[in-house]
Amino acid sequence: MMIVMGRAFPGLQAWAVTLVGRIWFEDLILHGMLGLLLFAGAFLLDLLYLSREKLAVGLLSVIGTLLSTASLAAVMQWTLPLLGIAAPWIECLFFGTLILPTDPIAVLEMLHRVGVPKNIQAQLASESSIQFKQ
Repeated sequence: MMIVMGRAFPGLQAWAVTLVGRIWFEDLILHGMLGLLLFAGAFLLDLLYLSREKLAVGLLSVIGTLLSTASLAAVMQWTLPLLGIAAPWIECLFFGTLILPTDPIAVLEMLHRVGVPKNIQAQLASESSIQFKQ
């Protein structure tokens, strides 16, 4: 679209590049969109089912995060030397902690769309939200 419009209006592309260059995408996402998305996800969460499933949610969020982080760190420790990269355990653990938590908004949308029972929705959605906040 920009290519077609750029032919009709020669200064449009330079204006668009300047406009995009002024946007601080980190701030836009972290301080603008993320709060709204998390609010929307929490708004759809049924608190009655969450209170009934608090033990399962707690276990899934804590144990799931620890196991997945440790698993990824172990795989990295095993595979990175094969690629000629030396990474200490702490770096592998940090990487696992950053990359493995699930996206609560995607989880909530998928569970709602598929029609999963409310108690399972509460467990999985809450667990992914707690992982995201850690």
